[in-house]
Amino acid sequence: MTDRRFIAWVLGSAVALAALVALFNAFVDPYLGFGRPRSAGFNDLKPAVSTHEPLLKANLAARAVPRTVVLGSSRSGIGIRPDSDSWPAEAKPVHNLSVVGTDLGQQLRYLYLVAGRADQPARPDQVVVGLDFESFLFSTRGAVRRQNAPPDEQQARLAALTAGGGAARWQHLADGAVATLTLDALFSSVATVFASARRAGNDLSDAGATSEWQLATWERSDGAYSLFEQKLALSARQLGGGRFQLGPVLVAASLDPERVLMKDVTELLNWAQQHSVSVTLMLQPSHGSQLLLLEALGFWPGYERWKRAVMAEVSRAQGQGAKVALWDFGGFEREFSEPVLPRQATGLQWFWDPVHYKSKLGDRMVATTQGTANAPHLSQEPLTPATLEARLAAVRAGKKAWSDANPQTVNDITRWLPARKLMGPS
Repeated sequence: MTDRRFIAWVLGSAVALAALVALFNAFVDPYLGFGRPRSAGFNDLKPAVSTHEPLLKANLAARAVPRTVVLGSSRSGIGIRPDSDSWPAEAKPVHNLSVVGTDLGQQLRYLYLVAGRADQPARPDQVVVGLDFESFLFSTRGAVRRQNAPPDEQQARLAALTAGGGAARWQHLADGAVATLTLDALFSSVATVFASARRAGNDLSDAGATSEWQLATWERSDGAYSLFEQKLALSARQLGGGRFQLGPVLVAASLDPERVLMKDVTELLNWAQQHSVSVTLMLQPSHGSQLLLLEALGFWPGYERWKRAVMAEVSRAQGQGAKVALWDFGGFEREFSEPVLPRQATGLQWFWDPVHYKSKLGDRMVATTQGTANAPHLSQEPLTPATLEARLAAVRAGKKAWSDANPQTVNDITRWLPARKLMGPS
């Protein structure tokens, strides 16, 4: 074989191999980029959600045609099921575009992609948003971002897809290359096939629901108490030491702290009012132990201030004609305050760990906020300026009663606190 023919053979083999890999990746569709049908035992589970959730959710948002969009962090991504019977018929179809580790400002980019697409026949009728207190905490070290800082890759992707036209076409081409021609995609495809064949692995539904498989597996193998212990100890290390405060460090003294704190909530409510979309805001539940940890770290005044600030912004929007309701699930009602004990053999009924609630609790939250008939509800009523202070007082009383009834948990939280300065700015 001549040198020229050998080089041609090598190049041809490489191209053929790349084409086969690309076809395999496209057929398996690990990132949900092509909308391929799911085949049981082959590609019906999508374990790549554990490592590539933002990409998968962007691909879903680029195709979703929902009446209701759910936004939030991993709490609502796992706990709020789009296919739950707790949704009334007029709210369906529901798409859950919650993304792990994001704040509301980042989550809104997914909403704008769904609502602004040319192929979307109408905007969603409703947006349901789970708000996490922790996502409103900012580091006191380098909290002010540079003015013209480059957007991260995911925000740039969402902006291009939302813009439409040539920018969207180029982004689809780039995403298609990532999903077919990279080793990462090949590894994800192989993981998809193995997980689907074994019927064991994490998954993301076509409506955006992240499965509870991973948390359920950890609960079975490690026990509920271990999950709580690990998560509370991690939160104590991350939030302790006075490194965080409620709201960003202000660059100018003339800025209104509450307005800066609520800027993303304001953006959502203004957009919803402009487009006649109703908004349901849920202050997401945490297990009682997580709330006690926040108090021990000095954040309880900030926790109450946060609720007041959200209520003030909701009241402002309602006064301007916006269709918005605020629900507070951050308390010590029975569902949010089950005891968790060392060597506990069974899992909790409502929580996987101190911050991730089970979908059966999410179903009740949905039924409560949507007013669904013939579905189990929680005891909450929508918050109003007139009921807010009474609600805060009731949560304080519940906190004291639960602390008195669970001395073991109180002792554990004290043990997990960092030795350095504990108090976080309120």
